[in-house]
Amino acid sequence: MYDVIVVGGGPIGSRVAYQLAVSGYRVLVAEAKEHLGEPVCCTGIISLECVNSFSVEGGLFSAR
Repeated sequence: MYDVIVVGGGPIGSRVAYQLAVSGYRVLVAEAKEHLGEPVCCTGIISLECVNSFSVEGGLFSAR
């Protein structure tokens, strides 16, 4: 059983999955691409619920 399932293994999904894993959560990353290095579509959107619930590192975000 996993604590968190991250949908999308692009740059932000991978980073959040890493942060959660090193914080002790059991994480599964679900990715549609079959091979590493394929083009990615990255919105970089993480919900505030996720940030607050799992103490995602604040430096991960930047205001633009």
